[in-house]
Amino acid sequence: MRDANIMQLARQRGFEIREYVRFLDVCTRDHMTCQICHELVDLTLDSATHPMSATLDHLEPIHAMEFVRLAHRTCNDNTRPIWSQTRRN
Repeated sequence: MRDANIMQLARQRGFEIREYVRFLDVCTRDHMTCQICHELVDLTLDSATHPMSATLDHLEPIHAMEFVRLAHRTCNDNTRPIWSQTRRN
């Protein structure tokens, strides 16, 4: 269910969907470690309410394994996306 929600959210945010990214595959690849603060991520925390719950951080507005990384919700929320810093309106 979590993977389907991630894909739906990515589409709603206008991300290009290049491949189906499984949340647990990202967790395994990133060794259950937040790629922003480098602390362990607890997957048992409620992802809707807990600030230290696990999220996917998109390095580009593209939903594919090479453009996502594991992050705590609070770490992800407190960092501006790298790709948005290069865009001009």
